[in-house]
Amino acid sequence: MHDLADGFDPLTGEKLPEDSVVCRPEVIRALNKCERILNRAKKNCVNSLNEEQHRAYQKLRKMRNDIADRKNVPRYRVLHDDTLMEIAIIKPSTPRHLSDIHGIGPKKLKDYGEEIIDVVGCHVASEKKRLTKLNLNLLPKVAIQK
Repeated sequence: MHDLADGFDPLTGEKLPEDSVVCRPEVIRALNKCERILNRAKKNCVNSLNEEQHRAYQKLRKMRNDIADRKNVPRYRVLHDDTLMEIAIIKPSTPRHLSDIHGIGPKKLKDYGEEIIDVVGCHVASEKKRLTKLNLNLLPKVAIQK
């Protein structure tokens, strides 16, 4: 497969004319630099998740990886990391809310929507349980008199 750096149009796959602006070395260098910056920004986004969001993100990644293995397709074809991060932050609880997430179109909503909502729902429930237990441990111990 050819790409822009090789002088091919990424959308059509056709060879671009030699005098095309995008074939100029300085344009290719600038595009490569942009790609590196975007990759760094993605890593920073993952690092900017709080602990609870990161736990949700990890559960969603596991779900995505299980689906990809089950369907024998690359992970990115199921859901992109950016989409998983957005789901981990927003925690949609209905198909309507899930469809507002970038990367969730009608097909992905139909194919994976129920499973995503289940994972998010289980995560929210386990976090509530975890916080309740944590709060109970922080309460002062009161002696019960008989």
